[in-house]
Amino acid sequence: MEQIDKQLSFKIRLLSLVSMILVVYVHAYTLDLNGYAGALTEHKNYNTFIQDFISHGVARVATPLFFTVSGFLFFIGFKPKAAVILQKINKRISSLLIPFLLWSAFGIGLYYVLQLFPPITPYFPNRIIRDMSFEQLLTTLVLHPIPYQLWFLRDLMILALVAPAVWLFVKYLQENFLALLAVTWFADLDFGIFVSESLLFFSLGCYLKLNPDLVAKLKTNYNFLPVLLGWLGLLIFKTELSFLGYDNQLVLMLLHKLAIVTGFVATWQCINRVVDKTRIVNRKWLFSAVSPFFIYAFHEPLLTICKKGLLLILYSGTDITSLLVYLFAPIVVILASIMAGEILRRTTPGFFQVITGNRDKPAESPLVNTPAQTQLLVKTQA
Repeated sequence: MEQIDKQLSFKIRLLSLVSMILVVYVHAYTLDLNGYAGALTEHKNYNTFIQDFISHGVARVATPLFFTVSGFLFFIGFKPKAAVILQKINKRISSLLIPFLLWSAFGIGLYYVLQLFPPITPYFPNRIIRDMSFEQLLTTLVLHPIPYQLWFLRDLMILALVAPAVWLFVKYLQENFLALLAVTWFADLDFGIFVSESLLFFSLGCYLKLNPDLVAKLKTNYNFLPVLLGWLGLLIFKTELSFLGYDNQLVLMLLHKLAIVTGFVATWQCINRVVDKTRIVNRKWLFSAVSPFFIYAFHEPLLTICKKGLLLILYSGTDITSLLVYLFAPIVVILASIMAGEILRRTTPGFFQVITGNRDKPAESPLVNTPAQTQLLVKTQA
């Protein structure tokens, strides 16, 4: 059986955890979002700058990283043979489809229970569960889940079906295929059944798997500071343009995506250096107490409820209140997710494995070296 380097396994796990925390902050906005221009508000200030810099800047590397990891892991042991393809797709039923349906149903059930209390109902103006027809419930369950972050699993399920075509294009066109997909992504073109971002970075994961020499070079300890500082500088520049009211969406879009590419490289280099230069690899709690996938699936709609509740309780009409809720609501939700995940893991381990797609089985060692074991570490979904 094809093996994956132990150190690389751990880096993927850590990268998954860091990216998951960033995903929570992507959804932490306490302001409406105005496309690539950041927070939608009449007056820009320190509150909008900080939220734009983090949620619309630093945290935006998370989704491309997840799709790349997902593609890389999917194509471990892949061969263009019917038996292998069917085996890969069959595994995605338990790792993607079943968790998707269960978490989507959980969102419907949670909203239904909360809407039983009349004082709370006005806070859910667009989705009154008891008034939905069967067709509307089915659409909500499958196409427009209340935990909106599940779009990632939906795209991955579709990508698993077209993976043989992705493999062929990447194998024979190599960088040319990636360049074509990059053009569609920078041009903000989508493919209807999934977004261009998901296809590009899933294909990049395939490309990295088919080019092991490149992966070996990526594990080399390059100096990460130039790329890291360049990324942060680019984000400050982009955020400052939004702060000053610059409204050319094309320029803002190009800067936004250039920052994602730079941040993609910077984040990997930082993770690479941290793992290689510290003893964090021995921190077994990363494998026994924290489930990145559970955080991903559980944090919404809990985060939205937490934000609305805190703003209602603490609201004073000031930006400082909005900022404090933005900064601390994600921390509360992440800690709650870790605690809830650990309780379920201990009390109902079988159920926990089902809702996390069998990704977080306890292991004797924090380092794994087989594709099947490595798949358990990541939310591949990503």
